[in-house]
Amino acid sequence: MTNAARTAWLTAVLCVLVLTGFSQKDDQGEVLLQTAIHKELVEGKLEDAVQIYKKILAGYASNRPVAAKALVQMGQCLEKLGDAQAREARKAYERVLREYGDQPEPTKVARQRLSALTAGAGGTTGRTEVATRRIWVAGKDFPVGISPDGRYVVFDAGGNGDLWL
Repeated sequence: MTNAARTAWLTAVLCVLVLTGFSQKDDQGEVLLQTAIHKELVEGKLEDAVQIYKKILAGYASNRPVAAKALVQMGQCLEKLGDAQAREARKAYERVLREYGDQPEPTKVARQRLSALTAGAGGTTGRTEVATRRIWVAGKDFPVGISPDGRYVVFDAGGNGDLWL
């Protein structure tokens, strides 16, 4: 075997080994993701699941589908842990949108969860109904000013120059 043939053969073997190693690493990320989902959904061990999701993000971030799914699942775990973790859940969903926008399903779920978190926090995102409120009934008294929060109205009652709140 000539040196050129030997070099080509060794290069091919190395490529196969390297690709197999990457494939196994991706598979390990998938297995770890399934382990975390099992901890979360079957065993109910949310804190343990969050730690596994963090491990996935640290070690398998190059596997974009697995990392995006791990972030979404982690956000959902954090939501289940209560209001104290809602901020961290929001950060996880925002990270999905910022870093993994090419992953359609995790992006869709992250948008939905962010919308729900915003609406639940008193925001208007996610609300589609029209809100109306009567602030004045037409009559002989005319408003002079309304407070910025809409709770108070200054008006001239009776037209004699007296201002009422």
